[in-house]
This record gives sequence, structure tokens and C-alpha cells, in this order.
Amino acid sequence: SLAGSSATVGFQDLSHLARQLEHALMRSNRIGRGTPDEAQLFGDAAEEIRRLLHQFAAGFLKSPPDSLLQRLEAHEIESARRLEALATAPE
Repeated sequence: SLAGSSATVGFQDLSHLARQLEHALMRSNRIGRGTPDEAQLFGDAAEEIRRLLHQFAAGFLKSPPDSLLQRLEAHEIESARRLEALATAPE
């Protein structure tokens, strides 16, 4: 709901970040187990969302760091590979 609500008020950067985190969490859930790197990434994304919301409340529309967005994009690729490996693994 954060992704939708922030898009409604015109905070597209926050909406994009929230949607990326939501999708990353769903992929990790489908895999069935997370990694320490994922835990760090998810915590970093949540902390950035908290920071952006705090600044939004103060009247500023800040953008998340590109490095965090790149990490989420890399996670998307890696988790897709892990999902594919699980789907093709012999039982």
C-alpha cells in the first residue's frame, strides 16, 4: 500500500523503492529461504524508506541512493536465477 499511496501523492521515487522491495520480498518468500545478503538489503531498503518518509513529513521529496536501487535490481536478477534453479532441480 505504501507504493500506491506514495504514487498517489506524487512521490514516485518512494513508490518505486517500495514496489521494488515488495517484489524482492515476494521472490525471497517463493524461494523459501533468505540469505544474509538479502537480510542486509531488505533492512537497508526499509531504513531508506523510513528516512524518505521522515523527510517527506518535513516537506522534502528526496530520492533514494542509486546504489540501493542498483542492489535491488541485482537482487531481482539473482533471485530469478535462484527461482529458475529451484524449478528445474530434480526432486
